[in-house]
Amino acid sequence: MLRTHAFVTFDSRDNAERARNELNGVKISAKYATNKITKPVRLCRYETKGSDLLSDNTRTNLLIKNVSKEISAHSLFNIFRQFGDIKSCKLVVDYLGNSKGYGYVSFYKFEDAERALNQLNEKNIGGKSIRVNFLEHGKRIEKKKNNIYVKHIPKNNFNDEQLEVKLK
Repeated sequence: MLRTHAFVTFDSRDNAERARNELNGVKISAKYATNKITKPVRLCRYETKGSDLLSDNTRTNLLIKNVSKEISAHSLFNIFRQFGDIKSCKLVVDYLGNSKGYGYVSFYKFEDAERALNQLNEKNIGGKSIRVNFLEHGKRIEKKKNNIYVKHIPKNNFNDEQLEVKLK
């Protein structure tokens, strides 16, 4: 899949923030795309590694689950924007641009993320009660360590008892 990005320079910080607030999550289609599938655009501040805007606190990332299919990426951004300055907001979509029902919001400050979590967790938005949690890094990887992949299992005359392993 081809990924594209751009850096845009505005004449003032106010204009950049206004564009970020008004256009974040709006669905667009590439001008020369043949399939005309629209995807939500993400606008984030450009930051260097030494930027003082970067948060040292890792507990600023939220996982939002059970999001109604009626909620757009732009709406999700606007819902969470009222709690503080958002570093990044992403509604996960499928290849057609339709919501998969979950997303991520990253704040610059822990206090803003905590306030959003406390006020929005289990709140009915768009007909569904959303669940908001702090994103736990590494949890998904840890689960994968318990799984194994088995190849070359005979197709005929094979049942669960034959696969069972006895641990001593």
